[in-house]
Amino acid sequence: MIWRRSSLYQGITYKSIVGEVTSVIHHMVYNNNIVFISIGGRKDMKRHEALYPLSHHHHHALVTAVELKKAGTEKTEKSLQEYRRSVIDFWNQDGRGHFRDEEEVLLPLYAQYGNVDQEPIRKMLIQHAQIRGMVEQIREQPRLTAEQFRELGELLDDHVRLEERTIFPMIEEAVPKKLLYQANGRFHRDSVSGR
Repeated sequence: MIWRRSSLYQGITYKSIVGEVTSVIHHMVYNNNIVFISIGGRKDMKRHEALYPLSHHHHHALVTAVELKKAGTEKTEKSLQEYRRSVIDFWNQDGRGHFRDEEEVLLPLYAQYGNVDQEPIRKMLIQHAQIRGMVEQIREQPRLTAEQFRELGELLDDHVRLEERTIFPMIEEAVPKKLLYQANGRFHRDSVSGR
């Protein structure tokens, strides 16, 4: 699914989404209740429909990451204050709620059926703490550098890839489908897509 509204994502146009993000997410289409997505060239990944809301959040995070990685380069005309506003808006609208969905709904559910004491889960939670810390620093620090925004963009990108490629498949394999559907009803809805 490619987003088609040009006003989406705080000024990023459809063309720039297609031009920049398609290298990260090649496609996202619905087919018999399974979404096929390709992140970084993987076209074989299937996502259980109960996790669609979280994958939609990830799409929004990747678009944000692409923009953040442009900070201070010739690829953007945005000021550091505009980047600050974008980060704060992203975090307030979706980032914070997404982390809560994973930490308070998804991981406790997975803990009932799988082993949460694994390196990918630890890495995910460490990245959550790092991202929270970086967002707080961006929110509170009076002087910011383009490098801070680029670092956050890289971390967001790595984090989404970890969850989509490793964490979600582990959860889908371990947790009964019925319980995934029940968890879906507790996820916050993305501010952009409403999913």
